[in-house]
Amino acid sequence: MNNNYRDKNRQNLSSLGRTRNSGEDLANKLKVKRAKSKNIHRTAIGLTALVIFCAAIFLNNSSVSTADVTNVKENGIGKGMKAGTVLVAADDLGLQAKDFNVEMKSNVKTGRLLIWDYAAEDGDVVTVKADGKVIAENVGILHEPFSLDIPIPSVVEVVGIKDGGGGITYGVKIPGAVGNSVFFNAAPIGSANKYTITGPVK
Repeated sequence: MNNNYRDKNRQNLSSLGRTRNSGEDLANKLKVKRAKSKNIHRTAIGLTALVIFCAAIFLNNSSVSTADVTNVKENGIGKGMKAGTVLVAADDLGLQAKDFNVEMKSNVKTGRLLIWDYAAEDGDVVTVKADGKVIAENVGILHEPFSLDIPIPSVVEVVGIKDGGGGITYGVKIPGAVGNSVFFNAAPIGSANKYTITGPVK
């Protein structure tokens, strides 16, 4: 009888241990599920943020109206446009090489020039000079603006070096200029477009 009692106690203890173990297993499984669920949510949030970021970049570069393009065709100036603005998909805007006078605001003491390809990224290459001295040589221009420091006042020249196809097309923005404009241009190989940068008119 004592043996039967002991056996029953052993069985009860054994089943209690199994219950405890299965309870721990269940708790561990729940923890794993929660962790996986958090990871899925984080991944979804990350992917959503990435899509929004890419869309913002695309829209920023492609939000140019037909009226804006028409105005640029007339005088090469894009009023209030951002650096990196892409006007057309191919090098077919038909701009002629042109020189510009750029007046700076009164509080601007140092200058920066941003240059990029406003059409197709097709391997156009330019050299930039300031007051006759090379400040950036053989720059491959892309949609992403290339930045360089320039003196104020100065005469900046953008010299055409290599045409990737369809003409060397580029945009220039000089932050701090009166009018906050972008200057769109075409550089023939071996010749230069001049930007005469002056201080404020007194």
